[in-house]
Amino acid sequence: HTFFQCLDNQSWTEGIRFRQEADISFSDCTFSYDKAKERVGIYQGEALLGAVDRNGKIFRNYVSGVTIDIQQMRLEEAYLERYMQVFAGEYDGQGHSVSGFILSGTDTMHNGIFGYLAKQSSVYDLNIQDCFLLNACGTICGLNSGTIQDCSAKRIVGLGWWLGGIAESNDGTMLRCKLDYGTLVSSIGFTAMGLRMGGIAGSIYLGKISDCAVEHSQIFAYDRVNTYAGGIVGDQNMGQVSSCSNYGDCSIPQRGETYIAGGIVGFIESYGKSEVYNCISAGEITGGVVGGLVGMTAQKQDHVSAT
Repeated sequence: HTFFQCLDNQSWTEGIRFRQEADISFSDCTFSYDKAKERVGIYQGEALLGAVDRNGKIFRNYVSGVTIDIQQMRLEEAYLERYMQVFAGEYDGQGHSVSGFILSGTDTMHNGIFGYLAKQSSVYDLNIQDCFLLNACGTICGLNSGTIQDCSAKRIVGLGWWLGGIAESNDGTMLRCKLDYGTLVSSIGFTAMGLRMGGIAGSIYLGKISDCAVEHSQIFAYDRVNTYAGGIVGDQNMGQVSSCSNYGDCSIPQRGETYIAGGIVGFIESYGKSEVYNCISAGEITGGVVGGLVGMTAQKQDHVSAT
C-alpha cells in the first residue's frame, strides 16, 4: 500500500527495480455498473456500501437521495487520490495482483496507481483487479511514456471522460496487455472537455500498442459532446496499433459527425502517419459515425494504413 502512496518524487524511483512478492489487496470490495440506473455500485460481499452516479456523487443506495462519503463507508485505506505522481523505475509484478481500490484524480497525465510513467520506466507482469476509477483516467497510469508489458485489468469500472482500461494516453509502448470484464462510463462532470475512451488506452500519440486484447467489456458514452470511443483506443494521433483484438461493445446513443466509435480505434487525427493493422473486432459498435476497425479518419488516405 505504502509504495503506491509515495510516488510524488520521481528521483527516488529512477533507475531502481522493484519486485512485487505477493498480491496486494486494498480492500475486498467489488464494483459493478447498473446501466438502467446509471450508477456504479460499491459492494462488500453481497452488501451494497454505496452507489455512485455519473456526477461522482456517492449515495447510500441506488434509490436514496442521501449522499455519503468514503469515510462513512470506511474505505479510506482503499482510496487513492492521484496528483503529480511519477514512476521512473522498473516494476516487476511477477504475476501478482493489486486489487480492491478506488482511484480518483482529474490530472490526466499523473493518474493510475503509478501516475505518469516516465520514458525510462517499465511496468510488466502485473494484474489489476476489482478497482473503480472515480472520475479518474486509467488503472496503471495516466500518460505512459515508458513500457507497459504483459499487464491486465479485470473486473474494473471506470467513470471518467479521457479514459482507458490500462492507461489514459500512450506515447510509449504497450505490449500484450488485456482488459477483461471492464466497464467504462462517461462522467457528467467534465463533458465540456469532450470524451475519448478506449478499452486499452483513451488515446495514442506516436507510441505503439501491440498484441493487446479486450474481452467481455463495454463502453458507454452518453453525453452530447465530441466523443471518440474505440475498443482498443479512442483517439489516435500518429503511432501504431497492431495485432490487437476487441470482443467488447461500444455504445454511443447520439447521432451525428462528432459521435464516433470504432471496433479498434474511434478517431484518427489529421497529423502525421497512423497505422492500424492485423486487428480484429467482433463487438457491437453503435454511434453517429461507426466503423468495424476505425470509426473515422481525418487524414489523407496515404497517411493511414488500416487492415
